[in-house]
Amino acid sequence: MPLLAHTLDGTLLIAPRMNDAEWQALRASQPRDAFMAAGGRAIPKVSKLGTRFFAHSPGSAPPGGGESAEHLLMKAEVLAGATAAGWDALPEQAGLSPSGRAWRADVLCRRHPGSTRGVVFEAQVSTQSEEEYAARQAAYEESGLRAVWLVAAAEGAGRPSRSTPRFKVSITHTEEKVPVATVVVGQREVPLREFVRGALGSPTRLVWYGKKDEATVGLVLAPAYCWSHRCRGRCFLPCEVEADEYCSFDLDQGFRLPGFRAGFKALRLQAPTVLDRPRRYTYGLISRCPHCGCDYKYDRRDAREGSRIIVPIGVRVPAGMDTDIVGLKFHEPGWYWKGEEGWPPFGLPMPAACEELMRS
Repeated sequence: MPLLAHTLDGTLLIAPRMNDAEWQALRASQPRDAFMAAGGRAIPKVSKLGTRFFAHSPGSAPPGGGESAEHLLMKAEVLAGATAAGWDALPEQAGLSPSGRAWRADVLCRRHPGSTRGVVFEAQVSTQSEEEYAARQAAYEESGLRAVWLVAAAEGAGRPSRSTPRFKVSITHTEEKVPVATVVVGQREVPLREFVRGALGSPTRLVWYGKKDEATVGLVLAPAYCWSHRCRGRCFLPCEVEADEYCSFDLDQGFRLPGFRAGFKALRLQAPTVLDRPRRYTYGLISRCPHCGCDYKYDRRDAREGSRIIVPIGVRVPAGMDTDIVGLKFHEPGWYWKGEEGWPPFGLPMPAACEELMRS
């Protein structure tokens, strides 16, 4: 049940890329000018999940040629994502490594047609041993290809690995019964098509963080309104920095951590109602209203006494810093999905409380 067939003159037919008119015309044509790579005519069909594919004519199917509806859906989504990223992508491509190892890729993506290097996406819906993963990955690497494994099997993606990228995929349905394939990357869930597009994008949104000096702190914001009766604009007051629920420190200490200043700047680009970095004054902190520009004086305790929003910001921890005292928690090595404008950091999902902030 492949996605790829060809006409008698060698023109490729990729089922998910055919529009409705082309698909209906092919189904209605007799005799049908569509053939399978293994021989025999190709029969256009639609899987139970709505994916267009080609079936072998009776008696011409090779051994092991059947594929599940989930497998077909994943391959079709990968094709769509790679095309959206501007890459040349073909399903069911085969080859040999220089040492003679055979491989067959579910989807082979190349930045330019004819390039000797590329990225392979493998939709793994059946259980596979670690030895099989390693052997197939080695065959791809020997051929100048980077393989990404999309694992829908019950075994899951296993432990994060930089050398063999594996990601858990789940397939659910919307209320309208439309199938949706989702990839788990770190703490995020990303639609499969968006995952492929972002992974192949430049710059890529799929990144490996394995450094031991990276952590996340929380910028504590207090919702407020400008005091001026002529303005009364909604704004958010930076109050303090929180390592965890038991440990917090003042803003000056936070801004001294490498990366905090850049994260704060990226946050304000997306949420301009956050006050600019405040400075100290006799009774607390002072900044300017983002709406009218008047001075706004407040106390860092405002966030403790009322409602508050915690915004994650990624930082690097200077060498020699006593992290036990500060309470910083380091990131585990693994794959992360970069947010827009570098925020939220390290692929962290946006806290639900931040939705109010981003809508402001």
